[in-house]
Amino acid sequence: MFKCALKYSILLFTGVLCLTACVSDIDFSQSESFAISPIIDASVIYFDTPASSFVNGITEQSIVRDSVNVDVFADAFTVDNLTKAIFLFEVTNTINRSFQAQVDLLDQANVLQHSFSFSVAASLNQEEILAEHLEIFENQSLQAFKQTTKLVITLTLMPSNDGSILTEESPGNLKFRSKATFYLNLDTST
Repeated sequence: MFKCALKYSILLFTGVLCLTACVSDIDFSQSESFAISPIIDASVIYFDTPASSFVNGITEQSIVRDSVNVDVFADAFTVDNLTKAIFLFEVTNTINRSFQAQVDLLDQANVLQHSFSFSVAASLNQEEILAEHLEIFENQSLQAFKQTTKLVITLTLMPSNDGSILTEESPGNLKFRSKATFYLNLDTST
């Protein structure tokens, strides 16, 4: 009997609590607007080129150029929501020569939108020399970046200090890699 009375007391207390509890109004229209700011990392360029790539037959060539098509901005969603982009370029050099790296951003008509360059120091005894460059795209440079459809990378071999030239047998290589970080803002309230 005590168990039955306790059971009814708990039920009565729960019922009174439910009837007298304070419930605030819920605004379901808030679900119609939201804002999130995802950050996306992507590998963009990677190549590993030996010292012999700077030799054409028996002649040292001082410039090596390569290009990469960029189709990330073909989508209007990305163009409309991108607020910032950061490119990190890393070059590891084990060649006994210094380099100048230049990156050109071109639009669909091959018109230059943005350009930057950085130096890569020579390696002594094939030790790894790391060069890094950070390029931040905001405001006007971001608008130029959004027009980009092609990246052109130009590596310029600098003259040696001792007058030596690279040959087919020259040791070492140049590793070039880059990563892009894209900052998006998805806001449905506007």
